[in-house]
Amino acid sequence: MGRASSAPRPRANSSDPFQNRQEPEVPKTSSTASSNIRKANSSTNIVDDLSAIFGAAPSSGGEFQEVEGETEERRRARLERHQRTQERTAKALAEKNERDLHA
Repeated sequence: MGRASSAPRPRANSSDPFQNRQEPEVPKTSSTASSNIRKANSSTNIVDDLSAIFGAAPSSGGEFQEVEGETEERRRARLERHQRTQERTAKALAEKNERDLHA
């Protein structure tokens, strides 16, 4: 018999959509960062601050992670994708905050 888990198991025929969703994987953070990565812009820092306040892991996207053995082309493409994601996140958060102010 396997180890007992403290987390409740969802029922197979549950109609609750929250019990059937999969949790997103959060990448592990690296303690080393390349010196050629530019400083995060202020909107990224706001996202990180809110993540810290509300308990989300700050590594969930706030800092670009180096991957050992990765080609420069692949690294650059991943960095650009990471930056676009950060910009979309900051924009979405700003829009949400604006809606909340007017609600």
